[in-house]
Amino acid sequence: MNVLNGISDNTIDVGIFAMENAQGGVVIESVEAWQRINVKS
Repeated sequence: MNVLNGISDNTIDVGIFAMENAQGGVVIESVEAWQRINVKS
């Protein structure tokens, strides 16, 4: 299950996914995915 899809279609209430990591900084794929869906932070 994809956390962002689950939140956006209300199959889950909360989720955790990587926005940054210790070695590479911002995880651009997560930022781009976050922008594609409409969720409340």
